[in-house]
Amino acid sequence: MIEDIKNVAVVLSDSDENSIVLGVRKFDKKHVPFRSRFGNNVSKVIYRYACGINVTDTQTGLRGFHYSQIPLMLSVEGERYEYETNMLISFKDHAFKIIEIPIQTIYEEGNKSSHFNPITDSIKIYRVVLKYSAASVLSLLIDYGMFVILVSWGISIIKATYIARACSSIANFLINRSVVFRNKGDIRFQFIKYILLAAASATVSGVVVNLLYSYVGIYPAACKIVVDTMLFFLNYYIQRTFVFTKEEE
Repeated sequence: MIEDIKNVAVVLSDSDENSIVLGVRKFDKKHVPFRSRFGNNVSKVIYRYACGINVTDTQTGLRGFHYSQIPLMLSVEGERYEYETNMLISFKDHAFKIIEIPIQTIYEEGNKSSHFNPITDSIKIYRVVLKYSAASVLSLLIDYGMFVILVSWGISIIKATYIARACSSIANFLINRSVVFRNKGDIRFQFIKYILLAAASATVSGVVVNLLYSYVGIYPAACKIVVDTMLFFLNYYIQRTFVFTKEEE
């Protein structure tokens, strides 16, 4: 609406050039379609956890930015919802201050005119998490494949385990650095932090699984699945905020 655009313009004119203004909708109203309300709630959690972006309306199309920021906006990749997501990530990477102001929430005929594809557009929006998951699966396959090959060559199980884990860890580090988090900081410093995280994660996994088995009686294989799944998400957060932090670039 025109009034919403004016309000965004007024707030933008009173802010500095490191600020972005977002017009945010309220999704707690009764006329908001369930898929829109559910989708935004899920997106908020994923954006906050996966990208460190804390916004109320992740897919708002009403965004105000300064003239000096136009070159950055033109350099952002993607189209439609993917572009909006990448734009928010760019805001985070450049440490822009995000200012939110309320706007009218309008959905005509249950939002039938929306061009959002639940499958293809969700993949584009959440591709950071999906790439991290794919990298982890690939590393697991490398670890298992190397272990099987080494054991078949007559190498002891202990040695084969360490060699396979070293190879899969190096592969996972390089993929996460260049593809998932796209960070170009000091690779030596990053690798040291990554190894410390991997060692700490393995230690926590082993200790917790052993405690659950010893005192609760849960089968170790079942314990490991639960514990390692929790560590999977924790490791992602630590890698994003500590290992591959943008401040190093």
